[in-house]
Amino acid sequence: MIKTGFKLFIILFFILTFVYFYKKTPPENPWRDYTPVLFDSNADLLEGVEILRNDGYQEIVYREGITLGISNFRDLEEMTLNSISEKIDNIDFRNDPYINSVDKIFKNDKYFTLYIKIPQNDIWQIVKVYNSLSKKGLSFKLGNSDVLRVLLNYFSFILVMLLFSIGSKTRFFATLLSGIAIYFLMNVNSVYSFIGFYLIYFLIIMIIESLSFSNTYIKRNNIGYFRILFAITLFVLPTFFPTFLDYTTKIYTPVFSGDKEISYTSLEKNYDESLGNLSNYFAHYAYQKVFLYEAKYLFPSYKNSVTIEEFELNDYYLENKRREVASYDENFLRDFLLYCNSTAIGRFYLDFDEPFKLELNSLLTIYIVEKEYMQIGILAVIMFITSISFKKRFKRKNN
Repeated sequence: MIKTGFKLFIILFFILTFVYFYKKTPPENPWRDYTPVLFDSNADLLEGVEILRNDGYQEIVYREGITLGISNFRDLEEMTLNSISEKIDNIDFRNDPYINSVDKIFKNDKYFTLYIKIPQNDIWQIVKVYNSLSKKGLSFKLGNSDVLRVLLNYFSFILVMLLFSIGSKTRFFATLLSGIAIYFLMNVNSVYSFIGFYLIYFLIIMIIESLSFSNTYIKRNNIGYFRILFAITLFVLPTFFPTFLDYTTKIYTPVFSGDKEISYTSLEKNYDESLGNLSNYFAHYAYQKVFLYEAKYLFPSYKNSVTIEEFELNDYYLENKRREVASYDENFLRDFLLYCNSTAIGRFYLDFDEPFKLELNSLLTIYIVEKEYMQIGILAVIMFITSISFKKRFKRKNN
């Protein structure tokens, strides 16, 4: 029999660990309500767009579906990226850094990417997208790992619980209730939800079987070493399994700075002319607006302005004056945001409600964060020690 003090220590530890993971926010899909889909060829991508639109998905952002405002020496003319590459030479000053940088989020690492708008917690819609594209034999990868995470989390949880419930009606009944509860009540995308359920399950079983059952019950439902080790393997499966898949594909993902509004300050904080983000789009918009006035490609900082030199005849003399052609104030930013609402790429940026930077990550990095490896490992050790303690207790009771 485990000593009462040690038993109370384990129970207290499990409760504190559960509270920690219950309050922990799981990593969200970097593209939030957008799911990237990576195709091996542009032809497959265009066919995929047609398939998805026929299925009712209209909010799809892809390279051929966006336009950029380019100066036509009078105003901005919306042109596709293909039209820009055909009609504007590399030495043309209108060919600014944003045009090249935005191309990267749609065409990178030998893959052609589209972004389809789906609520990030709607796993079944992502499954529907996957099935629709798979039926047509298209070669693609999902840039959203939620489906794989959910499947591995849920089946790992059920298998571990069933493994421990073999021969025990009490554990089997607890497993069924736990499986139903976690499906309907918990965020099945979060590994932390399952960790919480594991802890509560073990806590309840420890208390019930330590205090309420006879030696005959304990002997009949003894947990062997093989079952313990196999259960640990299933426990860590959702975290480590993707390392055996081809998840090396690179994709750009947003990095949010925490600014909850779009302002000159937040845009400038996230500005980098090599990134195809909202801040660079703002710089592109401002540059194309004042292109004729020999403006340089820079971020349009707040309260700065663009002026030109003019000469005015005053009596018999020419008087030199400067005229303001653009002022980077709140009105200019408001006009830019209204302009964003009229373009596909602009609406795409505004859907995030805040500016962001972009960084290149592998699909495996998106699936898991490094801290999770450590946390899962520690919990696996705890789970092993707890299970072994039952085994030792059973042996002592029967000697």
